[in-house]
Amino acid sequence: MTSNRKKWKLQGNTEDGDMMILGDRATITPLPDKTLISITYSKNANILQGVLSVLFQFLFIIPNMSKNDGLLYAELIVDMKTRDGLTISVWKDKALVPFRDKGSHGFAIRKLGWVLTGFNMTSHFLSIRPIDGQIPTPPQAKTLAEGHGKTYHKGKVIRSASRIH
Repeated sequence: MTSNRKKWKLQGNTEDGDMMILGDRATITPLPDKTLISITYSKNANILQGVLSVLFQFLFIIPNMSKNDGLLYAELIVDMKTRDGLTISVWKDKALVPFRDKGSHGFAIRKLGWVLTGFNMTSHFLSIRPIDGQIPTPPQAKTLAEGHGKTYHKGKVIRSASRIH
């Protein structure tokens, strides 16, 4: 029996932080119009949140992303100096919503969401269509998420997401 599980690659330390990549950015651009890009950007995690967030990622997110046929590409970036975390994922048209809301990821968000949004942490969540067929770079993704994403601070929603196009 063969597995359709995609492999994550550790990029090591980049200018944006330690990075893991699933897929090849160059082979999927330009992106089709029906593609959806999801950006999660969290800032100011404390040590407990950092440890729990890494566990959360490795138990609930990474394994399920690896075997999801609707996922085209993903980057996970953690900067331990600034205590920031960024996830950029690229999905076939309607594949993001079931992944996000159901199964182990949905369970983790409902039961463990405080890890990503509580204490002094600020988190931004944004889903967008590709701009000019491109995946945003990490700095572009952070700017988009901060400017347009649904924003939580200390566990409370302080702003709803806004449209970009």
